[in-house]
This record gives sequence, structure tokens and C-alpha cells, in this order.
Amino acid sequence: MQRTLIAAVLQAHAPQSSVTVCGWIRTRRNAKGFCCLELNDGSCLATVQCIVDEGTPAFTALGAANTGAGLRVEGSLAASPGRGQAWELRVMNVEVYGVADP
Repeated sequence: MQRTLIAAVLQAHAPQSSVTVCGWIRTRRNAKGFCCLELNDGSCLATVQCIVDEGTPAFTALGAANTGAGLRVEGSLAASPGRGQAWELRVMNVEVYGVADP
């Protein structure tokens, strides 16, 4: 699957069933039942929020990857219920390219 720049993802006009982005984790927040990642690829200053549900293969593949880790994320682009962002990526698959030493 071909990579899409985060700048292009954030300018989308409609949901998409399959999107692949690559970048670095800016922040990671673990919540009950899911994990939120803010991913940046340098194509713009903004980040895209990635939601990884607990109990999925993507959550297992994410492991202990934290701020600075390089990832490839595949998922579906959906309208975000949160304020301040139009879209979020519902993650189906994660590949960790490298972790950053905290």
C-alpha cells in the first residue's frame, strides 16, 4: 500500500477506508481499552491522531513504542468526535521501524 503524507490526510474531504501513513510518535496516551497516538511525518506542523484499540494485533505490535518511535500505520480515516480535529485514523495494522531511547 502506498504511503500518504499526513498533510494530505488532514486535508481530506471524505472518510477513506484504507490509508497508510509513516511517521514518528509525538505523544502516546493510554486509556482504558485503547491508545491514542499523535503521529507526525514532517510534511506539516500538525499531527494526525491514531486510535489503536486494545486487544487488536495492532495494539500488540505497538508494544512499548513511545515518543520518537518510527512507525508505519494502516487504517481507516474517520470523522473525529473530538474537538479541534476533523479526522482520526482508526488503526488496523502497525509496524514499528524503530523505538527511541527515553
